[in-house]
Amino acid sequence: TTYVTPLYNINKEWWTSGARFGLIAFALFPLVVVLALKQPPAALLSIRQFTHLHADKLQLLHRWVGRLIWLLTAIHVALWSVRLFKDQRSSTDTRSVWTVIWIYDKFQWAVVAFVAMTALIVLSMTFVRKRAYEVRIPQSHCQSYGGLSFIAFRSSSTLLTWS
Repeated sequence: TTYVTPLYNINKEWWTSGARFGLIAFALFPLVVVLALKQPPAALLSIRQFTHLHADKLQLLHRWVGRLIWLLTAIHVALWSVRLFKDQRSSTDTRSVWTVIWIYDKFQWAVVAFVAMTALIVLSMTFVRKRAYEVRIPQSHCQSYGGLSFIAFRSSSTLLTWS
């Protein structure tokens, strides 16, 4: 058996904490989608046998769960960034890993996904939403589908291993 020593030193505590926040944020996506649905039978929470809540009440929950997802994602990004700045590639190359990761598609798609999610949150705030509501709904659908696609592109190697 041959053991290969990696060319970098990585402490795992920041990475694992960051990964957990990311997983929790990703696990909340189905809830935010269910809260966004407006008409039964697709809107499960509007059915009388469940909660009999309608779109007007669910939209507030939808917005706040979306903001919670963004907050958890921001913590995920912050924890990973701290670790990437602290880690060095090797004992001979003293650059931080942060300067090197941009060659990987996973990190490029992560930035695109986070920017799209941040734009979605900013554009859903009341002062923006009230000025251009007619544009807001199709824009939020496009950004949501795009953001989820970017997250899928970022996680494609993980998703492919499940099949």
